[in-house]
Amino acid sequence: MDALANLGLVATGTAAAGLIARYGIQRFSTLVEDGIDRSAEVAEQGIDRSAAVVEDGIEQFFETKLARQRAETEARRVASSRIHEKRASVVRELYRRFVQFDRDVRALETRASNEQRRRQATESRNDLETYYAEHKIYFPSETCEVVEALLDAMTHVVDGARDTGSQDGRSEGATTVGSGLGGRRDLAGADIDELTDTFENHCRALLGVDREGP
Repeated sequence: MDALANLGLVATGTAAAGLIARYGIQRFSTLVEDGIDRSAEVAEQGIDRSAAVVEDGIEQFFETKLARQRAETEARRVASSRIHEKRASVVRELYRRFVQFDRDVRALETRASNEQRRRQATESRNDLETYYAEHKIYFPSETCEVVEALLDAMTHVVDGARDTGSQDGRSEGATTVGSGLGGRRDLAGADIDELTDTFENHCRALLGVDREGP
């Protein structure tokens, strides 16, 4: 084996000597330099290709990550928008039911309460209370306190009208109910007008409606 290796070295040396003899030292040096330059160029191209592959991989990773984050952000935005729309619908409906209850209670103020008016006020009160209980989650605690105070105060008025309904004499019944509603206060002294105004302000704030208009 050593002999064959030595023979290869001799052959290589002989080939190099032959090239030098054939082309001269200068030409031989040029061939060597060209070979080195080409090898360096190939190596550089390989490095560039590897760097490009790595760069593309990193870019694709961040693009995928960014696309996922954008999708999650959009999903949260859509969900938030739906909740906002639902909340606005609930606020409007609660206010509508309150207005109906308030009208029925005011009807008890204007004249002696008969059974039909008391029944209507009781039904609208129950309707308002049920809707509020089912959608309470959409309201901040401060608004809930106002709604519950209104329900209590106005229920006292309806109960007071029911008590006077059993009395004989239209004028006496009207006087008793009127005293309970005088100044829009319930029998316990709660100011219904003040509570109503506070409730309206809460609804405006939740809906983004300015009292002074746009």
